[in-house]
This record gives sequence, C-alpha cells and structure tokens, in this order.
Amino acid sequence: MCHCRDGRHCSGFGTSADPAGCRKTPPSLKRLADAADIPLVDTVGVPPAGPLVLVVDDNDDNVRIVREILRLRGFQVEVAYDGPAALATIDERKPDVILLDVMMPAMSGMEVLDRIKGNPQHTAIPVILVTAKAQDDDVLAGYQYGADYYITKPFTPRQLLYGIGLVLGTEVRS
Repeated sequence: MCHCRDGRHCSGFGTSADPAGCRKTPPSLKRLADAADIPLVDTVGVPPAGPLVLVVDDNDDNVRIVREILRLRGFQVEVAYDGPAALATIDERKPDVILLDVMMPAMSGMEVLDRIKGNPQHTAIPVILVTAKAQDDDVLAGYQYGADYYITKPFTPRQLLYGIGLVLGTEVRS
C-alpha cells in the first residue's frame, strides 16, 4: 500500500478521488508486469539493495523501460548513454552485471565489450548484450567478443530477468 497524493491509501494505482495520483508504479508498467506474469516489489521510499546493474544504451526510451523493470525487482541501476561513459562508470562503481547495447555512437558496444574483457580488473563482470542485431553472425560475434549472454530487442521483462539471473548465478523472480 502507498499514500497517494490525497493522503488516502490505495491499491497502488490511484484512488476514486485521484485515479492517476498514486506515486507507486505507473499503470503502464503494471500492465506490462501483469502481461508477463511478473510480481512487482513495492520500492517506494526503499533504496534498492540488490545487485548493481549498469545499463548502457543511447536510446532514452530503452533505458527508462529497463531501469523500471530492474528497480521494481530491487536492483540498483546505473546508466551510461555511450561507451566512454560506460567505461568510466565501470571503473568507479564496478557493477555486478552490465546490459550493453551494440549500436551506439562514438564507440560501439562491441568495442566497449572488448575493452571490458581486455581489462583484468573487469573481465569477470558479466556482460549481456541487449541489441536489435539478431542475425546469427551478430550473435556469434557477440559471444566471440566475450559476451556472457545475448538478448535481442524487443524483449520481455521475463527474458531480461532470466538472463540476469543466469549470469549472476541466482534466480531472479520473474
């Protein structure tokens, strides 16, 4: 339960006095989670304590969707919108897993992956490529560069969480 803007409790998605006023999960994400049969975690006012995931993607919409999927599951999320920012974040924060887009300006995801896996301090960080490049040659190249898992866009929350659980060696509730 949450406290909506009108001060009354609701089920998490508004009240009769203010149907859109809940500060909890947006209805669009609730519908997405329901469609994928994924339980939500109430994280309002609770700092995430789960694994740190670095999301690297130049598309703001993709970042927003992935960030919300992960935050609703208790993950900590850092974002980088290009390769150089991703490498700087990895040096500063050492994430538990990296979700990396392939097609980005300035530095491709493959170049970022090559640098991560070529650095002895970071080679053990699992990297999941999340990309629209779905041809067999693309997938094979991703694994040859050192990707730990490969997810093609569009993806479902269940696919994303399964991949993260797989590379972390944990079960992520989906």
